[in-house]
Amino acid sequence: MNSLNALKFRLSPVVIAFLMSIITSYSAPIKAQMLPQLPEPVSNNAVAIVNDGKSDLILSFSGLGAGRQAASVHNKAWALPLIKNSKWQALPEVPHIESLSGRLAAIAVGINENAYLFGGYTVGADHSEVSTKDNYRFNIKSRKYFGCGSFTSTDMITPLLSLF
Repeated sequence: MNSLNALKFRLSPVVIAFLMSIITSYSAPIKAQMLPQLPEPVSNNAVAIVNDGKSDLILSFSGLGAGRQAASVHNKAWALPLIKNSKWQALPEVPHIESLSGRLAAIAVGINENAYLFGGYTVGADHSEVSTKDNYRFNIKSRKYFGCGSFTSTDMITPLLSLF
């Protein structure tokens, strides 16, 4: 029996029902609310939620500014505390090792007081795209970035192929 079939066998309907009951019993109701707009228009940004010990904060990293041109790709970052009447606060710009700053289509994941920023690409004036190799951990308490190593898309192929 291969590992995939073994996993299917272990996740019987009873186990799934049990897991769902645990998940739903610990989830809190979500209330939708309008948030203030970012200080300037941005799309294709990476967003995460972190906690600084006082409140949760939404973080926005990099993206495409209002000009929607290659020169509009930026490495700006902002934080919004999720408390009443809060406003977006500027954060230090996202570092970069590529000749062009900023990135599009990156992902961000928040874990406690840290946001992990991975991937994305930059765009040259000739519309060429270059995948970013640098990855960062941003700590909301110190408001500093820490390198998380670098990789290329070909570095990802070997681990992914080992899954099949």
